[in-house]
Amino acid sequence: MPNPLLQPRILSAVETALTAKGYRKVSRAESPDFVLAFTIGSREEIRVDSYPSTYYGGGHYRWGGRYHGYGTETRVRQYTKGMLAMDIFDVAERRPVWHGVAEKSISEADREDAEGTIKAAVDAILAGFPPQ
Repeated sequence: MPNPLLQPRILSAVETALTAKGYRKVSRAESPDFVLAFTIGSREEIRVDSYPSTYYGGGHYRWGGRYHGYGTETRVRQYTKGMLAMDIFDVAERRPVWHGVAEKSISEADREDAEGTIKAAVDAILAGFPPQ
């Protein structure tokens, strides 16, 4: 379950990004040009990488050593993948006009600088908004 403290941070980052694009938040629900909805989530993932590796013996021959064959090296990594999705809807036409998603492997530094991580995700999603 996402941290409930993220919602106000996301709303603040969205408001800042849209204000920088010339939009303003309206206080009356009847008068907006568009509304925004977002979804945030995370999941634990495991990545397994296997690749062949060559083993050589200690003897020295003309080309560098006795060849013993191939083995396999495997590396396993567990990490948290975070996701933020945004949808913008045209109020007058009652239809979606924008969809964006940002995904990231979340590090401890991202957790410590949650506001910076959120701002980067929001800015990436809204970089192409409004659509041309």
